[in-house]
Amino acid sequence: MSSERVYGLYKQLLGLAEDQLKALQEERFDEALIYLEKRQRIIDEIQNLDAIEKNNHELKDISHKIRINIEKILSIDNENQNFLKTELNSISHRLEAVKKAKTFCSDNTYHQAGNTLNISA
Repeated sequence: MSSERVYGLYKQLLGLAEDQLKALQEERFDEALIYLEKRQRIIDEIQNLDAIEKNNHELKDISHKIRINIEKILSIDNENQNFLKTELNSISHRLEAVKKAKTFCSDNTYHQAGNTLNISA
């Protein structure tokens, strides 16, 4: 395997990370998981290549370009993480509001015959 192959894999990894972020932002969560699985397969392939070509000097020449892609990937992953934290926080707040509404409704009764609302505090 050549250094171009390893660099190409990192470029693919970067593209998938960008696609994953876009899928998350568009709330296509199932698709984001598929991108995550594809990314893992590429990471596994890179690790296998690293083990095989540990002493290849070609890789050292292209390592700067690879580092740039790794930094971009990490930045995108940070965005993914922040997006997911925000979404989970939002879901948590909505769930809390639903629980409060449910509690409110269960504490109150409506008497249809007399058209009265009984609110107990």
